[in-house]
Amino acid sequence: MNTPYLTISLAKLEHNLKVVLGLCNNNHLSLTPVTKVIMGDPRIASIYTKYTDSIGDSRIHDIQRMIRCDVRSNFMLIRSPSLHESKDVVTLCHTSLNSELSVIKSLSRAAVDSHKTHSILLMVEMGDLREGILLEDFESILKECLPLPGIQVIGIGANATCFAGLIPTKNNLIILNQAMEIFKTLTGKEGIVSGGGTNLFHLIKANTLPDYINHIRVGEGIVMGVDAVHKSPIEGCYQDCFQLSGEVIELKIKPSMPSGTFTHNAFGEEAHLIDKGLRMRAILNIGRLDTDITGLKPINPGIEILGASSDHLILDVEDSFKKIEIGDIITFSLNYSALLYSMSSDYVGKHYRIN
Repeated sequence: MNTPYLTISLAKLEHNLKVVLGLCNNNHLSLTPVTKVIMGDPRIASIYTKYTDSIGDSRIHDIQRMIRCDVRSNFMLIRSPSLHESKDVVTLCHTSLNSELSVIKSLSRAAVDSHKTHSILLMVEMGDLREGILLEDFESILKECLPLPGIQVIGIGANATCFAGLIPTKNNLIILNQAMEIFKTLTGKEGIVSGGGTNLFHLIKANTLPDYINHIRVGEGIVMGVDAVHKSPIEGCYQDCFQLSGEVIELKIKPSMPSGTFTHNAFGEEAHLIDKGLRMRAILNIGRLDTDITGLKPINPGIEILGASSDHLILDVEDSFKKIEIGDIITFSLNYSALLYSMSSDYVGKHYRIN
């Protein structure tokens, strides 16, 4: 097999999905699995469709890929649409998350032209300062959205943690309840309250998730098996659904400190190395073009990551539990950002396992 490559356990992903779905059911939440970090991978998305009737993704490209590969679902665009995407959004997606009135009006025109009805959730700003309508503006914007032809406002949503790192709490989530009261007054309906994603699992674990939240969008909790706030394991979930492997292309004893006059490296960084004398060093064919190297952790004990360039990962393997040779495969666990970059890299192969 060509290297580097990701090993993807489909069985473990399916197991994690069922655990997350069970937690959602126990907390009266409907679930939209998110395929953003896996780039809409059709083999994984097909597993999601066995258990849920919707899939969320942030990229039209990913949704097109899934549809092209015969993945059938109610697709939710979880990044606010751009104006030029309006036609594709109403054609490909059942629902989108929105916060800009001009974009919603564009979706309305596209829906009318396509003889479709497009559902939207209005995003409410709860303090993380990514996307969202300020609570004081929510009523006026909702009033303008409700009469738009081709548009059905089905509820509200919110985002936290992704930009500023805001932790959802019972206190800051109350904004959603306040917005929903406005929604119910103007529409006479109970709507969807999509309170967030994996960043709500610490509240689910503590049995403190507000009961007015009835929908959740989950990516990291399924693929990584951890909550997004504390990165602690979700009980019953696997944390090793994905592993990244690379091949040793150089193995030599070298000084641990470089010699000469130095400047910053190719990425504008200064190297901070410790003098440990002569050490066995290995170079792998993994680089920053392939992954976020700061999110890698060697599976085998005694291996230390020293740094990386675009195409090379430099390791200290002097204390490796296993003897290293040229051509050996070294495997790493990944955090969320490392998985995101590895899944999006055309240079990283994808190896699927059914166990």
